[in-house]
Amino acid sequence: MSKPKLAAEITKQLRRFHQVEIPGSKGPQLWKDILKFFQTASTLMFDDSEKQTKYETISFDEVYAEVVELKELTGRLNAPVVFAHNDLLSGNQMHNEEEVSDKDLVALYIETNTYMLASHLYWALIQAKMSLIDYEYLGYFFLRSDEYKKQKEKCFSLAQSYLSRSHTG
Repeated sequence: MSKPKLAAEITKQLRRFHQVEIPGSKGPQLWKDILKFFQTASTLMFDDSEKQTKYETISFDEVYAEVVELKELTGRLNAPVVFAHNDLLSGNQMHNEEEVSDKDLVALYIETNTYMLASHLYWALIQAKMSLIDYEYLGYFFLRSDEYKKQKEKCFSLAQSYLSRSHTG
């Protein structure tokens, strides 16, 4: 940000905002929400017959099995669930003054790569039905699904290797 004083003030206000007590569960809702998205995404109907035909090629049994496998693997990693914004703009960074160990960096790398697999899939499907924005969300789903398949073996292998070294798996 080009105005350091403004950035500092935004940071202070954001810190206050994040300390507000909000009623409800304090535990992670990630997997509950993903399963809700799955339920919604797996029952969509499109008015556009071309979209509906493309949508019907999705094997929701396979997608569900992948979600279950990811949930089990991430559970074994004992990684905290956090909210993150995945770009590298300086305003989206938080800096920990304490030195981070190599072990912590490796764990973060493994956790990030594992959670990365699940990103965007259901969102794209639901947006394909609900969004007013002229964008090929259904095509985006297939693009992300193909990328998932390409990355899965590497990510799972990294996680399994990490778990066997740390004896938490």
